[in-house]
Amino acid sequence: MINERIESVRKEKRLTENLKSRGIGALAGKVNFSVNSSEAPMKQYSKLVSAIKRQLKANVQFSFENVTEQLNDILEDGPYRVSIEPVCPADDEYVIKLLYACIRKSIPVTYEKEKPIKITWEKGCETVTGYSFLCEELGKHIHNTKRRMKWSRRSEIIFDLMSVIATSSAHNLLVKFIKHNRDILRYHLAWNVSKYAETHHAKFLPEDNQFANDLLNTLRQFNLPYPEDSTHRVLPSSILSEDQFYMLEDPSGNIPSIKRVFPIVVPLFVETIASVKDKTEWEFEQQSTYAKAFEDKKNITQKVRSAMENNSFLKRYGKVELDNDTDLNKFRVLNQEYEDLMKLIQIPVATDHSFRIRKLGKHRAAGIYFPFFKATVFDLDHPDAYCHELAHQIDYTSSGSMLLSEQFDFYPTYRMYKDQVTARVNALDPEDPFVIQWRGKTKYNSNYYFQYTEVFARCFELFLYHILKIESSFLKSDYTHPVYPDDLTLLQHIEHYFRSLKLAVTSFVENPPFSEEFDVDTSSQGPASYFEMTFETLEDGQLAFF
Repeated sequence: MINERIESVRKEKRLTENLKSRGIGALAGKVNFSVNSSEAPMKQYSKLVSAIKRQLKANVQFSFENVTEQLNDILEDGPYRVSIEPVCPADDEYVIKLLYACIRKSIPVTYEKEKPIKITWEKGCETVTGYSFLCEELGKHIHNTKRRMKWSRRSEIIFDLMSVIATSSAHNLLVKFIKHNRDILRYHLAWNVSKYAETHHAKFLPEDNQFANDLLNTLRQFNLPYPEDSTHRVLPSSILSEDQFYMLEDPSGNIPSIKRVFPIVVPLFVETIASVKDKTEWEFEQQSTYAKAFEDKKNITQKVRSAMENNSFLKRYGKVELDNDTDLNKFRVLNQEYEDLMKLIQIPVATDHSFRIRKLGKHRAAGIYFPFFKATVFDLDHPDAYCHELAHQIDYTSSGSMLLSEQFDFYPTYRMYKDQVTARVNALDPEDPFVIQWRGKTKYNSNYYFQYTEVFARCFELFLYHILKIESSFLKSDYTHPVYPDDLTLLQHIEHYFRSLKLAVTSFVENPPFSEEFDVDTSSQGPASYFEMTFETLEDGQLAFF
């Protein structure tokens, strides 16, 4: 009996599903564009619109029937809608003359080449009409401008059709993203208010009492620092307005205040698309390149087989497999350590999963978790990768269709972690090999380290090491690398989040919680080169956790 029915093995379909789970429409997965995080949000938005326009021009069949038919699919169910209808001289000779004057062409005998059209553009509750060509591109200086013939007082709006559709599509994608991620956006808005108060050393609140109460509750919900003064100053609307905070919809389903939250929404939207694409690539790479690490080993010796059938890992996994080169004496020690670990943390029972110790040298990995093959694997030389891979297993198996790492509850911790690590890496020597790798285009650059699943796994390790103070062969002995920050506030967020998952055994939870008494070294950035210190090198490359 199968656990999950596979309807398609197309990468495009998997990408569409992954995007949908993050509130992003399918079209976003088909466009290609690159942005720099330092670019202004409006520039990033312009690049998105341009990328959609290129995609449309390459794939839309330019006949009246085809465009009309494809508009609903392109715009999905968003509040911006576009409809077109043909225009001929009998309907409006003036418009025909105006359109051809805009492209500096004589009016032809027939219009089969350019095809003049009337466009009705519904922008939420507002509707505008204008004119364009179906098969002729109009330049930026003409698009969305009012034009008239010199001899007439009558002016009409002239559009470029593909620009109208691309702009509408981009707008609809952002509206959909906002509706799916309201909590994340509200977190960013509240964070901005917190930082504003910190910068000005004062408490700020909106004049409206309900708005003020809702803002205070949001700041508390996200555990953001904010003055507790009894007096306060009025919060400027330029920092946070009521329409920004509530992101209210009009009757059409549009969010009129969307441009007020562009500085937050656009970079987050672009970042999420890139993250989902990376995740999807990884999933397919895992099923092909790494498949051999999952396949059952043949010719296993009797002694090793006996150890596979009698061990503590079978209390949590349905199957255990060991490499023939496994030192069985050391495996017995690990077996006891696993018994001890189960007394400290809640390792989920996963009888549909296998636990494997394999040679992963060719994969340049200390450990790998295969969500689709349901296998948790670590390399013969790296039992310290187990807790990292266990975190991936927990992430993928604890909450139905959506990963724990991609849910909002983890998001504040994720953002704080990202800020901390970015600051630590930026403090290193630019010539440090790790910094060069971090800023490069190889697989293990900053994009890899900031994948939600990877951040979740590293935070889990920090929870076990710093908060629960677990010492085990299943954890690294050293956590001073920049990707493992020991910032006090971050560790408090990590503790709060992972305790909420109830991953510590009940009797162990009764220990005093992490507090400001924790000894954190914030003065040192560690050794000169974290690359050489943290990672063992295989074939001139680092070991990586998956």
